[in-house]
Amino acid sequence: MIVSPSAPCRKLSRGSLALALACGVVGCDPNVVIGSKYRVSEGGTGATGGSGPSPAGAGGATVGGGGTGELGGDAGMAGGAGAGGEPDDGILWSADHEAGSLVEWDEGPDADAGGYYADGESPAYVSEPAHSGNGSAQATIDTAADTGAGQIARLYRRIETREGYYSAWFNLAEDHIPSAWWSIFLFRAVKDRNASQDLWSVNLTRTDADELTLSLYDHVSGKTTAAPSPPPIVPIEEWFQLQAYLEQSYDEPSHLIVWLNGARVFELTNAASPPEAQPVYWVIGNGGAKLTPPISTVYVDDAVISSTLIEPP
Repeated sequence: MIVSPSAPCRKLSRGSLALALACGVVGCDPNVVIGSKYRVSEGGTGATGGSGPSPAGAGGATVGGGGTGELGGDAGMAGGAGAGGEPDDGILWSADHEAGSLVEWDEGPDADAGGYYADGESPAYVSEPAHSGNGSAQATIDTAADTGAGQIARLYRRIETREGYYSAWFNLAEDHIPSAWWSIFLFRAVKDRNASQDLWSVNLTRTDADELTLSLYDHVSGKTTAAPSPPPIVPIEEWFQLQAYLEQSYDEPSHLIVWLNGARVFELTNAASPPEAQPVYWVIGNGGAKLTPPISTVYVDDAVISSTLIEPP
């Protein structure tokens, strides 16, 4: 693997942050009700992950431990270490979809710890393709009738640490030309159930040679960072890993690094701090506007949140 020598690899303290699910600007998810999602436990089968929306808690409530406006607190992440501290391997949460459903995305101490949502067809478990083992999450959108705001089908986890690594494997079923935007990996903050703010989006764009590559959009500054030259190529119908390191504090600049298959592509060392008292979420899957062809499917597998770098094989 190729990793920047400056890549942080520190153990982390646990903390508390919570949900982000609605927007309508470049790279955002339009028409999503914060706290509304599909859950395995509320109707439907494990394969579909539920059949209807389930509001989680009172509108505008801060969910999870703390609730003090501080990054950090008493709440731990489901699937992580017990009372003794962090697990030895650094894994705080993971979803490998080996259970034959998306149930891992719903794990947590409260209803807003994680889940999935969509404008149309909900993300669903499929038996193939799989990055490892059996099955993956499928996220399909249809932008044929879209006016530019976009369509989404995404999975999310609330961030529970001040700094961490967020990794997942993706497989694009088709190639597309994004006339507006196409995003598969982002971080988002939320004020209440009727307002949210995207922070950074990893977007798919086209090179001069008409191949897919990455760009990074900073929603706070409005700036797009292009991939370095020569741009890394994102494959079609092959698995690739996107991983981000995010260090954040309400009163300090954020630090963001993004890797593609272990090679560093972007680094922001003086990014905006998250909005005060607004929980932050890691959101992945499929979202786009005015794609050609219009129907897009992205598969996601082996999603991991960790205190240490997740090395690709």
